[in-house]
Order: sequence, then structure tokens, then C-alpha cells
Amino acid sequence: MRLEKMDNITKWLINVSESETTKTVYTSRINAFKEYVKTNHKLDVIELKQLWREAKYNGIRAREKFLDYLADIIEDYTVSLKQKYAPTTIHSNLSVIQSYLHKGCRIKEVDVQLPKHMFITYHNRDITKEEIRKISEHSPLRARLFFLMMVESGLRPRTLTQLRYKHIKIDYEAERTPMKIELPSSLLKDRISDRFTFIGEDGFKLLREYLSVRSNIDDDDLIFQPTVEARMKKNSLSPETFSNKFSKLVLKLGLVKQKDGKPKALRLYCLRKYFANNMDCDSMYRNFWFCHKSVNDHYISRDVERHRQEYAKGYPHLRIYKPSGVTKIIEQQTQEIEDLKKYYGNEIAS
Repeated sequence: MRLEKMDNITKWLINVSESETTKTVYTSRINAFKEYVKTNHKLDVIELKQLWREAKYNGIRAREKFLDYLADIIEDYTVSLKQKYAPTTIHSNLSVIQSYLHKGCRIKEVDVQLPKHMFITYHNRDITKEEIRKISEHSPLRARLFFLMMVESGLRPRTLTQLRYKHIKIDYEAERTPMKIELPSSLLKDRISDRFTFIGEDGFKLLREYLSVRSNIDDDDLIFQPTVEARMKKNSLSPETFSNKFSKLVLKLGLVKQKDGKPKALRLYCLRKYFANNMDCDSMYRNFWFCHKSVNDHYISRDVERHRQEYAKGYPHLRIYKPSGVTKIIEQQTQEIEDLKKYYGNEIAS
């Protein structure tokens, strides 16, 4: 069997991408660089590896001429990035270019200057329960569910857009809450190991309403499917779909004011921040569900039921809607049982 020949960028992506998230980000960054170089320098970056080899083999003069030409391209691209983006975005873009040159083309002689000092002022403020409720009331069902799942799970927008039915199937079909969401490493940032998180009663109810109109859901079906026919061929929705909708809503509702050239005080990531600030539990569990790296990763229990109990305890502080009368009674009784266990446990110990 003859293997199909791959271009240099494809081979590099396969070698450096340990998750689909990394691959998606790297593809976006390298395509932007590719388009810039093609437009401004009439050069295809796929050919850089071969051009570098030819220059080396043609002697020192050809070699130095090629390196100077490539250095000028990188300098021009860096300037173009600085005119549009913040330091962190510039750093992210140039890191990908550096990886492609060093690992994909084996051109280590060109120095890509990465921003060394990135002092960032985060303008996004804390969002309140009342503001989240107001945004939800004015959102269509799909966006409302997306926002609520960010609030209750702490997941990044990109991870949520890639969730498939198989990742929620077991608890969803069992109607079990808190409902577990499976998170394979391929969906997560920073190459962390497999995780899981949860959503509570409100998130589960809205999810059930959202999925009720879809019949014959397959395991690999995306939870958040595109609704426009022309987009159905895409692998998943872009997180910007929900980010833009959130941005327009907070302006329309008067929750923030647009200031020219400055980021809004309320952004989609404020919902993730809300989870971090309001999920009342041991930080070890919160970081695990939040999908952050931690020194406790090697020590924390992976017992799902233990995690479910911890999530259930913290959920009342996270919840943006008031529980129904029956639910409130159950929660109070559960808390009383926990208090009794602690009391009698201490009595026995003494």
C-alpha cells in the first residue's frame, strides 16, 4: 500500500499536536502566517524546508542570503501582529511560527523574538447571578444552554463546542444529577490528562429541553450543532459564535458600555470566572473540574461518586436560579444528614 505524500505543514502538525485543541489552534496560527507571507512576499511557507536545503547546499552566500530574507519576513509579520493584537496573542502566534521553523523546517538559525514581558490588565469584572439570569432570559435556547453549562461546569468555550453525546450519555440517560461530563485529554488545553466535571439540576433540565427536539442522537453527534445548513459540514461550531452573541447581549441589555479600543468589562470568559469564584469546595476538586494543572493532580481521588458529592455540596452557592420548594427541602435534609454524620463521627472519635 502506497502512502499518500503529505505536505510539510501537515507532517509538522501531526508531530507537534497532542490534542485536537492544540491542532486547531496551531492550524489557525500557521494559516494566518501562510496567508500573510503569500500576500506580502509571494512565497508559500510549505516550501520553506526545501528552499532552506537548497540554500545550504549552494554555499555560504546562498545560505546567509536565505536566512536574511526569512528574518525580514518574520520581522514584518511581527510588526503586523503588534498593530492588531495584545502581547499574549502575539506570543501565541509567534510561538507557533517558531515551532514550525524549528521543528517543521529544521531552520533553527532564525531567531523568532517572543515578547518577554507580558504585563496584562484583565478588564473583565466579576459577573453577578442577576446579570447571568438577565442574559439567559434574552438568549435563544442553544446559547442559553451554552452559557449555563459554562457557569455550572467551568469548561472553556472551545471544549464545550467539541462535546459529543458520548461524553454525557451515561448520566444523561440515567437522569442523574449532578450529571457527569467526560473530558478526554484530546478536548483539553495544556495536554492535561483525562478529566470530568459536572452540571447541576438547572443545567440538566435545560440540556434535556434542548436535546428533546433531536431524535436518534448518535454517540458522536455534537451537543452544540450548527443550525445553518451551510455550516453542517464543519466539525464543530467556533467558540466565537457564542462569544459574539454574549458580547452583543451585554451591550444591548446595558450591562456594559462600549469604549473604543478597549475590551468590554463583561466577556464570555466571565462565566467561567463565575464558576471559579462561586463553586464552594476544596480548591483541589475545583481545579480538577476547572481543568487546570495542579500539584494535586497525582494525588486527588478519581472516584466519581466522591466528586459528585463534593460538587453537590458546592452547587447551591453556584446555582443562579432558586431551587423549587421540593428541591430545597431535599437539599436541607441532605445537609442535616451530613451535619449529623459529622457530629456523631466526632462523638465516636472522642
